Formats: sequence, C-alpha cells, structure tokens
Amino acid sequence: MKTVEISSLASFHDHVAATGGYHAVFRGENTATYKLRSKFGRYAAINAERNTLEIEIRAMQEFKRRAFPFLLQDPGDDWEWLALAQHHGLATRLLDWTTNPLVAAYFAMSESLQDCVIYVFNDAALETWSHDVSPHALASDHLFYPRHSSRRIEAQAGLFTVHYHPAKEVDIPSLERWLLKKEMVGDLKSMLRRYGFLCTSLFPGLDSVCQEIEKTHFWSRSEDDFPTELRERWKANRLYGLDVPSFKASTGQGDKTA
Repeated sequence: MKTVEISSLASFHDHVAATGGYHAVFRGENTATYKLRSKFGRYAAINAERNTLEIEIRAMQEFKRRAFPFLLQDPGDDWEWLALAQHHGLATRLLDWTTNPLVAAYFAMSESLQDCVIYVFNDAALETWSHDVSPHALASDHLFYPRHSSRRIEAQAGLFTVHYHPAKEVDIPSLERWLLKKEMVGDLKSMLRRYGFLCTSLFPGLDSVCQEIEKTHFWSRSEDDFPTELRERWKANRLYGLDVPSFKASTGQGDKTA
C-alpha cells in the first residue's frame, strides 16, 4: 500500500483532483495507527479461536431476531440485513466507505487534531456483490452498494467493502493511504465546516441538531485560556460555528467539544 503525506490544503485538493480520472472511494480514520480492518475483523485478529465465522453468523441471527420490533420494513436478504447491523454498530465484516472525499475527511478529523488518515482506491479494483452469494461465503473482497434505506447512508454517499477474510489487514489493489499531517488538520476541519460538512448534515436527526447547537452556543473553556491576539477571533468564529485552527493545532487546546 502506498502512503502519501499531505501537509496542506493545497496538497489535499491536488490529491483529490488526481482521482478525477476514475471512480474513487474514500474512508477516513481518526488515527494513523489503526490497521485497516472491519470491526469484526479486529475481534477475529485478537482472538481467532473464539471469534469464528460460526459466532459471526450467530450474532447476525440474534440481531435479526431482536431487531424486528424496531423495523418499519423487512430488509429482505442477508446483504441488507448486514448493512442494517453495520449501521447500528454491530461488529460485521463490512467497512464503511464513501464516494465523497470531504465526507471521508470529516470522519478522519472529527475527533482528532493529530495525524489522521484517508484511504482511497479505484472501485474497479473489486467486484461488486451478488445477491446470489451469501456475504459470509465469498472467496474474495467485494464492493457492496446498499439500498439507501437509511438517511445517513444517503447523506454520507455511503457504500461498503465486504471482506472474505476479516482478520487480515485490508489490502485492496490500488489502495492508497493519505496521511494527513497534524499541522493541516485544523485548517481542513475549519474548511469542512464552512462547506457545510457538519454532524447535522451527515447524521440527520435531532441528536445531531442538539450537538451542533451545543457547539455553537456554549463555552467549554474560559476566555482567559486563549492568547489575547486570538480571543476576539475565536469569539467571532464561535458565532458561526467555526474553529481557530492555528491555536488548536499548535497547542492542542480550544473547545474540546468541537
């Protein structure tokens, strides 16, 4: 896997522009130390003896049994059930991806001011799924485009990869690892907010509305925590829900809820 260091907004835009010649998909990770695996894959890598295919399938069966009272419609086949379980946090062999690089950037840095990562690959590198084959019986990694039965999947331009050997670190042909250096993370984070990439747009619902109101209306730090030259700028930016990237990136301080 090729790793590319990106340390400025201009460099980020250049790398995104370079994907224009093919159908790229992206995934953001908020730490540079994780190995690329699905949630179930991480469990399987930790304890392969206990976290087996049989246990994975049994967990899905239990999810199906207990989910029905909460559903407005039957997901249908095993693929859509798997997408629903992934959406609600169950450990599966799916990895979330997006066709929008700015969505990936949001997830990469939403909880971080340190180095973070965006993975990108050409979707032609993988075959697409078939409803005729169980997602637990694949012989290779596949792309899976779910029905947009969730507003979040639609808002995030979401799709999945499904992995035939979940415990192995993902190694897709053409996969690149963009290492976003911490010195540019604050600037990119502020740019995303100005472009409207907020929790309210990517996670539609009242929970995210409340999170966004809290970010833009309440102070989690004293004004005295900020250098005089940044204090007025920070107060003005808070009015519009923006950050002060130079201060936060250089000191690790600022609004801990942002």
